Amino acid sequence: MYLTRFRLNTARSGARKLLASPQAMHAAVMSSFPTLLPSDTDGPRVLWRIDRTSRAEVFLYIVSPPKPDLTHLVEQAGWPTQPTWESYDYTPFLSRLAKGDVWAFRLTANPVHSIRRKAGEPTKLTAHLTQRYQK
Repeated sequence: MYLTRFRLNTARSGARKLLASPQAMHAAVMSSFPTLLPSDTDGPRVLWRIDRTSRAEVFLYIVSPPKPDLTHLVEQAGWPTQPTWESYDYTPFLSRLAKGDVWAFRLTANPVHSIRRKAGEPTKLTAHLTQRYQK
């Protein structure tokens, strides 16, 4: 597993486009892995998140089984003359995790549940709208 940090150049229109659309960002992240196919659902997944430390300092973090190649992101949303991403082997950290360890973290998630509107109709994922269920 690898942990990768990529700094986005928010002055570039490509970076602003990616930050404005989670679908575009997801597509850009997944394009970093030529050997991972969308049909491969059995193996480890690629996880990513955006961290904004200030208005002009925005990082993309990626956890992935193979090491990503972010050259296309550098051309679109980075600084082409400077290396703007770093990848680290995540396995040593994961192997040190132990049952009972306490960690603090932030999570951005979409709380959903499955509903059936009519009898016989297939279920559909629907967002939880009330604060009670989002906690």
